Amino acid sequence: MNKIMRIDEFFKQYPVVVVVFKKADGTMRRLRCTTQDIPAKYNTTTKAKESDTTKTVFDLDKQAWRSFRIDSVISMKAGE
Repeated sequence: MNKIMRIDEFFKQYPVVVVVFKKADGTMRRLRCTTQDIPAKYNTTTKAKESDTTKTVFDLDKQAWRSFRIDSVISMKAGE
């Protein structure tokens, strides 16, 4: 199973995920996010463009859509 498939499965298994990844500028970022149960006012009918290199998620702390590069992921864990 490749990395994108493992990440997709992890997001299906857990409603909240904490992802640590390296941003393009080299800084580390901790992102508490989900792909499930998006608040209605942020849930749009237009689907984000699918990619084999990025993952689009909803940032629960900033209440906004975010994405990260799959190859930049350092760690992932189930969050609260």
